[in-house]
Parts: sequence; C-alpha cells; structure tokens
Amino acid sequence: YRERPEQFALEVEASMRLRRRLVNDMLGADAVAVTLSAFPLMGVGDFCHPPAMPNGPCARSLFTPDEVINHHLRFSTLTANIRTRRGATVDINVPLYKDVHTATYPSNHPDAHTEQKQDDALLRKGTTTATRTVTCVGVAAGDKPCVRTEQVQRSPSAYNPYPNNIHMDSMAFGMGMCCLQCTFQCCNIDEARLFYDQLGCLAPIMLALSAATPIHRGYLADWDVRWNAIRDSVDDR
Repeated sequence: YRERPEQFALEVEASMRLRRRLVNDMLGADAVAVTLSAFPLMGVGDFCHPPAMPNGPCARSLFTPDEVINHHLRFSTLTANIRTRRGATVDINVPLYKDVHTATYPSNHPDAHTEQKQDDALLRKGTTTATRTVTCVGVAAGDKPCVRTEQVQRSPSAYNPYPNNIHMDSMAFGMGMCCLQCTFQCCNIDEARLFYDQLGCLAPIMLALSAATPIHRGYLADWDVRWNAIRDSVDDR
C-alpha cells in the first residue's frame, strides 16, 4: 500500500470487498460465506487432522494437542514459556450464552464431546487418571505416523472450572484466530503520539464493527468480540 493514510484505508477496503466478491461468485445459490475469526470447534474432539492427543509437553492443554502449533520453534517456545512463567496453563474464560436449555457447566451437557464424557465417567467411578491412545503425526518421527499413549490427571471440573463460562487453556485459542494485523511506521515521535491517540478512539469502534467470534470450543458465547480471548491466551502473569 502507498504511504498516505487515506490511500491505505481506501485500498484495504477495496481489496477486502474484491476478495468477498470472488468467494461469493464461486458459491451456489444455497451457500453463504460466513466470516468467523475463530474455528468454532477448536478444542472439540478430533478437530484436527490427523487426530492428536491433548496435554502435550508445550501447551499441557486439556483441549488442544501440541501438533496444532506451527512447527517453527518460535511458537512452541512462546507457548511453553507463557505457561512456565505463569506456573499454570493460561486461563481464558468467555461468558456462555444462556437460554432455557443451556447447562451451567457446558461439559455436563448431553452434547459434550465424547472424550470429555468418557473421562468424566471414569472419574466419577473413582479413577483419577484418564488414558487414551491415538495415532498422530510426530515431528521428531520425521512426520511418520506414531502412536502415543499418555495418562492424564483430570477432574470433571477441569474442563469448565467456572459456571456459565466457556473455559480454554492454551495459547492456540487466541493465536489460532484470524484477523487483519497492521503495522504502522511513523516519521517521528510526535507523529507516533498523534497516531496512537487517534487509534485509541478508533480501535474499539473497529473492534465492535468487526466482531465475528460468537463460538468458542463449540459453544455459543455471550459476546462476539475476540479481543479478551486473545489477550488472556498470552497472559503470562
């Protein structure tokens, strides 16, 4: 894009309109292109291919396997460092959309995915560990299929520790979202300050206008802006 801000704004919008039109031209009469910034079933059952087991050494997540992390060392290191500095996995909680059919704890809902229900059933019988064997693709194995069996300490409340919230516990739930990231270079500190002040007013409006994250971990959320989930996914305090 060119250097002038007004040209930048007009060209970005035109480019996005063109992309939307190209997609719509390829769709049938009964199809609609839905804009979502997060994969609705992230962390639900075998949501990735090939399937892989959660609770890997980097994220230690109940929901997302390490295999979904980009293979560049930067991303696995970020994930592990945030968790290590916190002393626990990240704690992302999005308010659950409530109607007369909504369960207080989503994992207890009849439609909760099979793995969670199986683990909870074992734990209710007094078993403190849930064991699963899956076929996955391991980087160390040269991308050849490998079988990994792990015993994972779990409790029925670990999946949703807070009532009326959708709980997520890994960086992937935030950094796995899609958004348009813009980096601006200003000519001096005065221009940077002015630009910062203007964005402080405009950014919340743009965030609300671009809200497209109504679903997390397969559940409807009570808000549809992605920012809080992204923020909490990298909170190392």
